[in-house]
Amino acid sequence: MKKAFTMLELVIVIVVIGILAATVAPAFQRDTNGEAAQQFLNHLRYAQHLAMVEDQYDPNTANWFLARWQMRLHSNGQYTIGSDANLDGDLVWSELATNPLDNNKRLDGGVIANDGNKTQELDLNGEYDVSISFGGGCAGANPLIITFDHLGRPLLGDISGDAVSYPANRLLANACNITFSGGSEGNVVVTITPETGYAFIQ
Repeated sequence: MKKAFTMLELVIVIVVIGILAATVAPAFQRDTNGEAAQQFLNHLRYAQHLAMVEDQYDPNTANWFLARWQMRLHSNGQYTIGSDANLDGDLVWSELATNPLDNNKRLDGGVIANDGNKTQELDLNGEYDVSISFGGGCAGANPLIITFDHLGRPLLGDISGDAVSYPANRLLANACNITFSGGSEGNVVVTITPETGYAFIQ
């Protein structure tokens, strides 16, 4: 005699599979705000790491501090990491940090490099379809320029015109909040704390 599933057993199995699928499916949706914020945070910490490892101090050069490592983030979501090694006040392709995952590319989302040479992930709007806004200690900045000293402390603003290594009000005095919005989930905020430069996702 052949054994087979009854119609009731098949219906129960289908219902159970449907419940499991409905429960698990949301976990597979992308949180683009979170992904963009996490990637930006990783690169921010990398720029800070470069600044602490490659101390730019040179007693024979008066304006050595212009070569500090910095991150420039534009409100369109493109950002870059570099060091003005030739001290001319501007970042060029050869002064950008090399992408550790692809030595042929630099850590630039299109601010300096053309489309063929940029690291696509550093174009947050193009890659993740998110919007960027600045608040707290960096409200109104565009681009947001954060430079790190040899201790990893954040300095806010364009340092290219500075005549001394620590001009008045250059060190970040209040927490800088960078909000990532417009993605698939709720807003995500990256906070950079003053003095220490510790950064985290709220």
